[in-house]
Amino acid sequence: MKWNGEKITGILEQRHINVSSLAKAVGVTRPTIYAWIKGKVPKGHDLLQLCNYFDLGAESFFDDSDRSLISITAHRTHKNVETTDDKRDAAHVLASEYLLFFKQAQPFGIVQSLPNISNAAEYIQTLASQVRRLSGIPDGKPMTYECALELLNQLGIFAVFREFPKEIKSYAFYCTICNHRVVFVNTKTNVLDLIFQLVHEAIHAIRTNQVSGVPDSDEEKFCDEIACRVQFPYDYIKQVATAIREDKPSNVIFKLKEFARTNGHSIYGLTKAFQCHKENAPHPGINVNPADAILKKGFPTVYDILFEKEDARFFIERLSQFSPHFVRELRTQLSGISIRKLGQLLGLDTSIDAQAAKEELARTSSVK
Repeated sequence: MKWNGEKITGILEQRHINVSSLAKAVGVTRPTIYAWIKGKVPKGHDLLQLCNYFDLGAESFFDDSDRSLISITAHRTHKNVETTDDKRDAAHVLASEYLLFFKQAQPFGIVQSLPNISNAAEYIQTLASQVRRLSGIPDGKPMTYECALELLNQLGIFAVFREFPKEIKSYAFYCTICNHRVVFVNTKTNVLDLIFQLVHEAIHAIRTNQVSGVPDSDEEKFCDEIACRVQFPYDYIKQVATAIREDKPSNVIFKLKEFARTNGHSIYGLTKAFQCHKENAPHPGINVNPADAILKKGFPTVYDILFEKEDARFFIERLSQFSPHFVRELRTQLSGISIRKLGQLLGLDTSIDAQAAKEELARTSSVK
């Protein structure tokens, strides 16, 4: 959407509020408010504060002509927090920061075509099998986060890595921006939590043009079931079930933890997969959450992996592995992207200098 700061002036006049009061309420200076009015787009957090103060949606400050260029699906939140209009609005604000970038992005071309079968049970199994093949995961093995990212790559989806504002209580969410399919990933997400979420959002992307008029809650459950079967194939679930069937609860938790550690997935997700595959898991009343929390301490977040070294070359190499389509397009548009905007697009903090990142993108572009 195109920012229209003059709308702030109109709202202030309607509500008889002066600029000083607005600046104090939002937590910025008067010159900052005037800069917004003149056309400077507020940062994501500041825009949310502005929305909260006026009790308006973010779209109220943008021109209507571009509003339809961003579409946010109902996205899964962590800890079973309900998705609300405020949370979706916060996701819209984040996606809006990339509007110009994706407006200028080249059409992706032909993307993978996957089946649409009328029989629900057959559709779920067929789609799960084809998605697993696209990801490159070996038969019978649970999904890894690397293969989940490769799935996005094979589907022509742009993966964008950013630390989410606290209002977006999610590990990742899918959207379309100027007809480009995009998955935003929260860099504070542990990789064990990331796998199911990425697959879930990939299923959303596949079904975007196949589903019409389906209630969000039903669609979420449907995507959940397919994603569960993609992450945990039946042969693996059968193997785990056989290994723990005769054990007492304490041994069950220990063995589940070892399976999870060895294969790189959460314990909680594994227990949910028993239900998905209609496999009777022994001792259904056991609480795996404490063991799962301990397990995750031994695995990194997305941020830990991307910023493992405070070095622009390492960061760009790792980002190229995780999101080749996004990096390719960054290189294409690089000459027209300012240092400040590049830092925003890459979600850089003080550990990596945006100028160094731009130089590295330029260098690697020239050798490809």
